[in-house]
Amino acid sequence: MALSNEELIWLGKDNSIDLILYANDSAVDLSAVTEMRLAFNGTTVILTSTASTGGLIRWGESTFDTGEININAGGSSLLSTAMAGKKYMGTLVVFDPSNSSGIVWDNDIPIRIMADPLI
Repeated sequence: MALSNEELIWLGKDNSIDLILYANDSAVDLSAVTEMRLAFNGTTVILTSTASTGGLIRWGESTFDTGEININAGGSSLLSTAMAGKKYMGTLVVFDPSNSSGIVWDNDIPIRIMADPLI
C-alpha cells in the first residue's frame, strides 16, 4: 500500500485502520474497555462499538497485539458518499468502568473518506 500521512476509509470496502493505543510509551491493556466512539470533526457522525469483537471498532480479539484496535467502517451506513474525498480529524473516546464518561484518547487522527473505486 502507498504511504500516507492520513488514514483511509473506503466506502463499501473491508479495508481497516489498525492502531495501537499507547500511554507513557507502553501499549495499553484494553481488557476493561466497554465502549469506543470515533467522531468526525465538522459532522454529527459518531461510530460506536460496545463489544470488543465484531463491531465497527474492535479491540481485545485474540489475534490482536496489546493496545491494538481495528476500525472497519467502510460498510457503515453512517458514512455517506457526500463525505467522500474529504479529510476529517477523528476523535477517539474510550470508555471503561473507571471512566464512564470516557477518555479522549486521540483527537487528531487524520482520516480521509474515499468513494468506492468500483462504482
